[in-house]
Amino acid sequence: MSLSTRSICIDLGATAALSDRYFVQLADDTFHYAGWFTLDVRLLATIVVFSAAVAALAVALRMQGRRWDEHVVAFAAVFLLAFLVSAALTNVVAAYPVLQIETVFSVP
Repeated sequence: MSLSTRSICIDLGATAALSDRYFVQLADDTFHYAGWFTLDVRLLATIVVFSAAVAALAVALRMQGRRWDEHVVAFAAVFLLAFLVSAALTNVVAAYPVLQIETVFSVP
């Protein structure tokens, strides 16, 4: 019990020291930026559904007779790979981005 209490106190002390450095950086005006971002929700939903379908199909075809946790890990890996590839293809090849940075500006 005392070991976990000590580790919590050490973690809180490290977090406090980190936040002090962060607030010192925030005091400098050069670190204040904001921006407008555009998110295409329809394209994002389409890519998520497509990635989930590809991942489910890949797991169903390749992972027969394995444990359930291996199915979950394989699904997550294939889903992430399919999502990143399809988002990159729509951004670069089709020039129709899922997430677009419109403007970035400094805040006084």
